[in-house]
Amino acid sequence: DDEYWIAETLSVPAGGSDVTRTFLYFKHKRRPWTNLAEVAGRFHLGVAHNILAGWDHQNYHSRTTRSNAANITTTRINLFDPVETHRTHTDFSVSRYDHSQNYTEGVFAQDHFEIGSRVKGVALVRADHVDRTTYNNPVVDGVEGTGTVNASTQRRISSRYGLVYQPLDRLDLYAQYATSFKPNFNLQPDGSELKPEVV
Repeated sequence: DDEYWIAETLSVPAGGSDVTRTFLYFKHKRRPWTNLAEVAGRFHLGVAHNILAGWDHQNYHSRTTRSNAANITTTRINLFDPVETHRTHTDFSVSRYDHSQNYTEGVFAQDHFEIGSRVKGVALVRADHVDRTTYNNPVVDGVEGTGTVNASTQRRISSRYGLVYQPLDRLDLYAQYATSFKPNFNLQPDGSELKPEVV
């Protein structure tokens, strides 16, 4: 869990001496469950193989508490004589709960192989499945309502291939090709999601 309340915006008019400050407040309650299981093995079938296979899992729920009353423009402070004028603020009444549920599954297999003593290669394939659900529930008079549910599913297969040739003991020639997929779990201020990073 983490709680955040700080003056995020500061401004001073041209020629002025008073700093205007605006506070931002939120509180996160995060509950991640993660697992990574791998198995590796070596065998020789025409060429030497070093196999790695695995399963990557994450179930991640986050609830963010918002308080409109805590997101305030507070008293000004003098730029040249910065004596604190803002003393206390106790109204952190909940105005909204932002919920985010991310469920990811990934399976992968990699073969690192050797063709003789001078040629080595690698081949990897990974399949990812991501389910994401977000909703922002307003809170009125202490009662949590129901906001619009946004759900999305993303699936992608990525791969990596490489080959190394060593004609001399001090010289390596190589080539590589790879694709990637990285879900983006950050949200826009309106609750909408950002697209995944794809290369």
